Amino acid sequence: MAIIKDYDSYYSKKYYKAQKFPLSHKTHIVNVLENLLIEYSSKDILEVGCGSGTLMRLLKNIKYNVQGIDISPAAAKLSGAQIAPATKIPFKRESFDCVISLSMIEHLYSNEAKQFLHEAFRVLRPGGIIFLSTANFSSPLRYLQGKNWYGYGDKSHVKFYGTTSFKKLLTHNNFLNVRTTFKITTTQLDWPTPDTTPILL
Repeated sequence: MAIIKDYDSYYSKKYYKAQKFPLSHKTHIVNVLENLLIEYSSKDILEVGCGSGTLMRLLKNIKYNVQGIDISPAAAKLSGAQIAPATKIPFKRESFDCVISLSMIEHLYSNEAKQFLHEAFRVLRPGGIIFLSTANFSSPLRYLQGKNWYGYGDKSHVKFYGTTSFKKLLTHNNFLNVRTTFKITTTQLDWPTPDTTPILL
């Protein structure tokens, strides 16, 4: 599989226009996130890898203070976010109650993922939370679909995680009380299978 890391050309304005329903398939994630923000009384939020800004706008509409960063200039322009990599978050220490990153960490190599988590921990206030989602590499769908598994469909994906390896990555990088949840979908085989793993801390 060819790997793409040229975000300027791959994640262009054309790419984002093609995303017709950017959150429609993530209703479960949004519901879990909203409950989590209420549970932890989170107000100040940073989204890392915010894309076109759909989630940022949704959260702003329900009165959260939201900032965003994205490495793609096209995404930053669409969302009003800052252009910055996940490995160098341009905010001061202890600036946020919550860091969110949906379907971003699989775009980072192992050393980059560790840098991102270090940066996320730095900008979180004591007792803050991080909310991540990524394709579940241990999903039965990957075994059933082989090279057609949806996680392989994006050529800028460079690293995949199962639940165990993801928990280990987080706990080895200062995060405690890791919780997981799975979106349950019905496949063409009519089997409910988990395909996405949001991580709650």
